[in-house]
Amino acid sequence: MMRRLVLVTFAALVAAACSGPRATVGHRIGFRAFQLPEIKPGVHIAERFAIPAGRVSAIEFSPVRLGSVAGTIHFDVIVIAADGSRTERNADVAATDFTRQGTYRFAFTPVDARPGSSCYVELSSSAADPARGATVWADRGRLTDDGLVFNGRPRWARLAYRATIEPPPQPPVRTAVWFAVPALVISGAAMLRIVRELAWAR
Repeated sequence: MMRRLVLVTFAALVAAACSGPRATVGHRIGFRAFQLPEIKPGVHIAERFAIPAGRVSAIEFSPVRLGSVAGTIHFDVIVIAADGSRTERNADVAATDFTRQGTYRFAFTPVDARPGSSCYVELSSSAADPARGATVWADRGRLTDDGLVFNGRPRWARLAYRATIEPPPQPPVRTAVWFAVPALVISGAAMLRIVRELAWAR
């Protein structure tokens, strides 16, 4: 029983050390929320924001239905490093799928983000299959470097969104330390328990 408990605890600590916590950045729907204009040809809704070091793996939006929904919505996610290099992820999603629930999570192959990186997310209508009847929530705010960009112009608002940032891979030395310290603690506790049980058995 004791051996099983030690193994289970050690496995849990190893998993936690390997994965690390996920981080999220974003902006919730607030009391000053409003619906942006319909996503259709000629309309480009975007948000720019700073991101911590890690791996950007998903962006979650708060869609709105505006009557009859049809067509396709185009997504662009651009991670911009401090040196100006860019990595893009793109996708086309049916407007009906985008508005089916109160949130829509656009997941993609993770993009590595180094310290000082920023992210630019844009929603627009597909040229081949024009979208209609869909938009997203935003919240009124201040005009800052991070914020809503509508048709190329910064606005006094923030898009309602949430970005998922996976932890960056840990260096081998750090990982080894994470493994070694819990192992020593657990092993020490287990040995102390065994010694005590042997002493009582006598």
